[in-house]
Amino acid sequence: MRTRIAAVEDFLETRPGMIGIVLRDRQSGAVWQNKYAGSQIYMASTSKLAIATTLLGTVAGEFLRGATSLSHKVRGLVIAGVAGIAAGYAWHPWFPIGKPLWTSSYVLLTAGAACLTLALCWWLIEMRGWRMWARPFLWLGSNAILAYALSTFVGKLGAIIKVNNGTQAITTQNWIYFHWFAPLADEKNTSLIFAISYLALWTLIAWGLYRKKIFVKV
Repeated sequence: MRTRIAAVEDFLETRPGMIGIVLRDRQSGAVWQNKYAGSQIYMASTSKLAIATTLLGTVAGEFLRGATSLSHKVRGLVIAGVAGIAAGYAWHPWFPIGKPLWTSSYVLLTAGAACLTLALCWWLIEMRGWRMWARPFLWLGSNAILAYALSTFVGKLGAIIKVNNGTQAITTQNWIYFHWFAPLADEKNTSLIFAISYLALWTLIAWGLYRKKIFVKV
């Protein structure tokens, strides 16, 4: 843990601006954060930039609803995607790309990546007619708010409820991680397998709701 903290502090010395860092050890539950982690400036900027992400999605949706041809829409999405990714990386040296703080460079990068992904989906589904592979997205999209809210709620519960693990109590989430997933691969791949499994679980739940024609809307 001390080695990781020292490495993080050395890295932060090379980065511009203020960067808040929080490290949490999965097994012991020990937490370390640097002096900028509690700054309120992150809270203010994150909410505004999250709104910016939503507005960019609205702009893309309005563009796709237009009367132009399918090929024109795909080209527009590709151009916007390349421009967003290029702008995100160009802005990165001054305002680092970071998901936890939802930085402006992260907004540009992810908006660009989303446009390219949407362009690919639009081409495959609308222009080529290949629809079967996209069924899981249909299931999740039909109950997007419910799937997001419940998966977040269950995830929070897993991080709060603790179970006995021999000599100490650990969270349910960590118990599942270490007993079911950790033996399968190294740390990085285990985290990936855990995330994919959790996504697959909620995709199956969304499929069940879709089959029963249960749609929760606001």
